[in-house]
Amino acid sequence: MTARTDSRFHDGQEFKFYCPENATWISFGWVGGLMNTFPMLALGDEPRLDRVTRTFDFAIPAVQGKSGYFLATIHPDGKAAGRDWFPDQPIVLTRQNADVVYWMMKQFLLLKAQGRADTIKPEWEQAVKRLAQAFVDTWRRHGQWGNYVNHETGDLAIYNSTSGAMAIVGLALASKYFSEPTFLEVAGKAADYYYQKGFTCGACSDIMQNADSETAAGFMTALMALYETTGEKRQLEMSRNLANLAATWTVSYDYELPKDTELGGLGAKLAGVYWASTQNKHGAPGICTSSGDPLFNIYRATGDRRYAELLRDIAHAWQEGVKPGGGIGERLTYCDADSRGNRGGGDGDNGWCVLNGILMAMELPGIYLRTDRDELYVFGSIEAKVVKRDQSGATLQITNPTRFDARVTVLAESAEQDDKPLGTTAFLNWPKVEIKSGQSIQVAFP
Repeated sequence: MTARTDSRFHDGQEFKFYCPENATWISFGWVGGLMNTFPMLALGDEPRLDRVTRTFDFAIPAVQGKSGYFLATIHPDGKAAGRDWFPDQPIVLTRQNADVVYWMMKQFLLLKAQGRADTIKPEWEQAVKRLAQAFVDTWRRHGQWGNYVNHETGDLAIYNSTSGAMAIVGLALASKYFSEPTFLEVAGKAADYYYQKGFTCGACSDIMQNADSETAAGFMTALMALYETTGEKRQLEMSRNLANLAATWTVSYDYELPKDTELGGLGAKLAGVYWASTQNKHGAPGICTSSGDPLFNIYRATGDRRYAELLRDIAHAWQEGVKPGGGIGERLTYCDADSRGNRGGGDGDNGWCVLNGILMAMELPGIYLRTDRDELYVFGSIEAKVVKRDQSGATLQITNPTRFDARVTVLAESAEQDDKPLGTTAFLNWPKVEIKSGQSIQVAFP
């Protein structure tokens, strides 16, 4: 999937940048703009760092308005544009801007964790800080982030949705990064405000106030990050309740596809597809656009295995959704679109589905092990069991029953480690176990 992302690098004469979808432009947030750069940075090589640097240099200065908000898109000629417009003003979806502040903060933290902080340009930091401040300014004037804001003034154009919920986690991360306590203060107020509403909507600009799954997942992510920042247990419980809401959008049985579709012919097991919204009625491979790692963090913090089981179902449905040609589309089930079950052949795909698959492989462990108590959970397609446990740690027997060689990430920790938030870059330090098809090995973890 990283190869597919690399294939979308626009190598123009004047501008070079990662395109999130199949068109030669960047659509910010939502379907992957300035988000698909994160896993490319995580790979840690210089050529991809250069490509991401070019992407940031191309996109960031051209789209920021007087308010601090970004416009929706930037075209290959370097001209910014809005996806939606009022007759007299440029408006922007708050969800897109909320995604940008969150993912740019993640990328700054990633570069620092890799020892590459010197590659972070001050103009990038200034732009992201201005964007975070724009959310603070809008909150102070309106007491919410609405669905759309005016790109130039930052005033609300359309009210009353949770479109901007991801700004909460962006502000929480930005508060520590920039030493701005007001960012965290507003993030906390926004979390309480939206939680009391009890309804999530507004993730997509063509859905507006229909209930949708993406804002449920986004708000869950925001509340978990807020809990990990503040340590307030009530915010963990709030995130857990949003996870319960996200579970209602997750299909709990294997939908039967027509046999003449690619996935129907393969007998794909699609329990775990994540339904989009009450308007866009299809089951998609995973969450747009997230690995679902807050579900893992909730499981880790509470010990409640139901959240691990939910996450495993979502991840496995993504794997089952990959087409024979290697692509993955967003409309796997339910809808009557021609692409249901990837009908029509070929290897075309949706960029955000490629991205969230990379994120699942990267940000979720294949195996979670508590070294000091009887707790083991396998998220991948391999098998594992504890064969020895003592004061020095635990030994796992890992078996690969599949037809494919595997590279399995393992997170093994004790109660003392389990008590601390993982943060956004913990996956960089997780060991990986190579295991060939049909092989069974034993590995000790301290």
